[in-house]
Amino acid sequence: MSQNRNHLLTYLGGLMVVVGAFAPLVKLPAIGAVSYYDAANPEVFLLILFAALGPVFIIIQRTAPTALSPVGVWLVLLWPVIQSLTSERDEGLIGRATRTVTDPLETYAANLFTNITELSWGGFVLLVGAVILTVGGIRTTLGGRK
Repeated sequence: MSQNRNHLLTYLGGLMVVVGAFAPLVKLPAIGAVSYYDAANPEVFLLILFAALGPVFIIIQRTAPTALSPVGVWLVLLWPVIQSLTSERDEGLIGRATRTVTDPLETYAANLFTNITELSWGGFVLLVGAVILTVGGIRTTLGGRK
């Protein structure tokens, strides 16, 4: 694959991630369609920053660090999962029980988001864009190091 195609993949993936962040992501019972912007308002700006970072590196002709763009996108997308895995290990059974009793609304919200009924088109755009950005960013970085 030529370097020009890798650049196009990076541009396309970055654009798809940005569009997917504002498009309807999921349909939740009793709430309706929710975008990533609605669900994770401060984090969406980091997601956009990392999605734009790869194309910016290509534009300024610094292709070696282009792989930082998809790494950042995946870290932002997976941060809640990483955070929940580490917090459950640290607090133990007593801590989880105490948190459930002291903040029942948080428990309800967590259960609500695990009962997603349908992934909307924006969710597919976001995920496919992240995969395309990953392929384009890594191939651009590998091509830039030759």
